[in-house]
Amino acid sequence: MSGGIGSVVYNRTRPVIMKRKVGVIGAGVIGLPTAVNIIENIPDVEVTLISEKFSPDTTGDGSAGWWEPYLIGDNPPLKMKRWGKATWDHLTALLRSEIGADIGIQLVAGYNLYKTFQQAPDWKDEVLGFRQVSRDELLQIFPADTGFNYGWAFTSLVTECSKYLPWLMKRFQKQGGRVQQRRVKTIGELVAEYDVVVNCTGVASYDLVNDKKVIPYKGQLIKF
Repeated sequence: MSGGIGSVVYNRTRPVIMKRKVGVIGAGVIGLPTAVNIIENIPDVEVTLISEKFSPDTTGDGSAGWWEPYLIGDNPPLKMKRWGKATWDHLTALLRSEIGADIGIQLVAGYNLYKTFQQAPDWKDEVLGFRQVSRDELLQIFPADTGFNYGWAFTSLVTECSKYLPWLMKRFQKQGGRVQQRRVKTIGELVAEYDVVVNCTGVASYDLVNDKKVIPYKGQLIKF
């Protein structure tokens, strides 16, 4: 896979050495956690984070991550549920810690609105206070001419990346992680330098690995 989750390229031509070199391309909300996870959990690795831009100039810095599995495509539902729960448990632990507020993690309540009836999702038991919204409640809150007749209400986790990413960078560098500001035009540029290359470039995969299925979407971030 390329883009969002990350793809891995192994270099089988490099000689076997004691310390493996890993290059992670992309320093956004996928690349930084990936680099941290590798350097903290895999022994005898040298990890370099490679990106043209770093916080506060990444795509993630202008957004906030809202926990809700969607657009899962043909990925197995059980696998997506496991990944979603792992993320929820990780963020919840950070929220409950003494640094939760400082790194931008918070609980936010909201609505999902629909014009046709939707079955409750299989992740409903992970979030807090999930419930179906009645038609009367919708009319009290939202204009009648919107056409939304059904909805869910629940509380989920939001991660403000402008705070989360700098914290991850400090954590990465504290473990000896290396940072290289560089524009990578092809993954082939890095094959001779690293034993493993992990692509976490998101929408940039459109050009980097010619993945024409990766396109940008515009979202809205509202702060109260």
